[in-house]
Amino acid sequence: MPLNLDPNMNLSGRMSEKTIRLTFGMWDYRKTVEVKVGGNCSGLFNIKRAVDTAFEDHFPGLIVLERANGDKLECTDSCEQETEWLAEMLVSAAVIAVAPQST
Repeated sequence: MPLNLDPNMNLSGRMSEKTIRLTFGMWDYRKTVEVKVGGNCSGLFNIKRAVDTAFEDHFPGLIVLERANGDKLECTDSCEQETEWLAEMLVSAAVIAVAPQST
């Protein structure tokens, strides 16, 4: 069943909560995380906010990517680029759920 991206969810000051699935990768190593972002914005702005949230909440300077066979690769923000460092590894982003924002 396709995701209903109702544009009315974000109109007239309404707020919605989007769940964004982000996949980060380098070579054939991957790490996927789901992040929730709120507000009345849509499109790429939500992806940027999701990457920012992933950096702050999940990977503040370190991400461990994994191959299918279980090998791991640690990547660190050695140049202190913060969210730009993480954004450079983004290989996939998808809005997987939209719901009215809970109060």
